[in-house]
Amino acid sequence: SKALPFLRYVWRYFQCMAMQSSRDAARILALGAPNEKVVVAGNLKYDQAILQLEEVDSREVRERFCLTQDEDVVVAGSTHPGEEELILDAFISLREEFPRLTLILAPRHPRRRDEVESVLRDRGMAWVRRTQIERRRGEPVILLDTVGELAAAYSVARVALVGGSWIDRGGHNPLEPAFFAKPVLMGPSYFNFVDMVEDLKRGGGIRIVPSGDLRKEMRSLLTGIEETHSLGERARRVLMKNRGALDRHMELIQGVLRSP
Repeated sequence: SKALPFLRYVWRYFQCMAMQSSRDAARILALGAPNEKVVVAGNLKYDQAILQLEEVDSREVRERFCLTQDEDVVVAGSTHPGEEELILDAFISLREEFPRLTLILAPRHPRRRDEVESVLRDRGMAWVRRTQIERRRGEPVILLDTVGELAAAYSVARVALVGGSWIDRGGHNPLEPAFFAKPVLMGPSYFNFVDMVEDLKRGGGIRIVPSGDLRKEMRSLLTGIEETHSLGERARRVLMKNRGALDRHMELIQGVLRSP
C-alpha cells in the first residue's frame, strides 16, 4: 500500500497495459492502474504454440526417434527430480499389460542426464539416449538429452505427461501436447500456468492427477481409444479458441505508435 502513490505516478507514463487475463487485469487495477489504459489482450503462448508446431510432421518425428508403428508412446516432458521415479514406476507396471509401450523421457534440464540414467539403472530399465538413437535396438525408454525437440516429440504421444507438476514447481506448458490433440495429464502443482490450465480444465481438455493415481489414469487412456481421442480433441479446441492474442497485441502497439 505504501507503493501505491508512487505507482500511480508511474502509470501516467503508460499509454496501454495489455494483460494476459482478467485475473492479471484485476491485479494491476488493484495497484492503481487507470481503468481506461488496461486491456485484456490474451496470452501469446497460445499463438506461439501454433506458430512453432504447425509444420511438425509426426511421421518424420517417429522416424527421427526410431519408433515403429506398433509402439504406443508416452511422452513425459520437463520432469524434475522425484518425478522420474514416479513416472518410471507407473510405466514399468503398465508394460506388463502393454509390452509395446515406449517412454520418451525428457528431463527439464538435459544436464541431469547422468542422474536420470542412475534412476533407470536402479530400476533395471533399458534405455537409449536421443543423441545415440541410431543405436536403438528396441529399448523401451528414450532419454531426451537434447534441447528443442520436446515439443515435436509430443506429436507421437499416445499420452502426454507434463512435469514440474507432481512436485511443488508450478508445472510447465501444457499447450504443446494440446496442439497435437494429445490427452494431457498433469499433477496438482501448476501455479506457473494457472490461466491456461484452468482454460483446459473448463474445456475438458486436461486431467489433473494426484501422484497416487497416475498409473490408473495412464491405463485408462491406453485402453480407452475413444476417451483418449476425445480428451485430446477438447484440448486442441481450447488452444484454437484462445488464439488471436498476437493480432490483438499488434493492433494495440500500432495504436500506440499512431497516437500523438
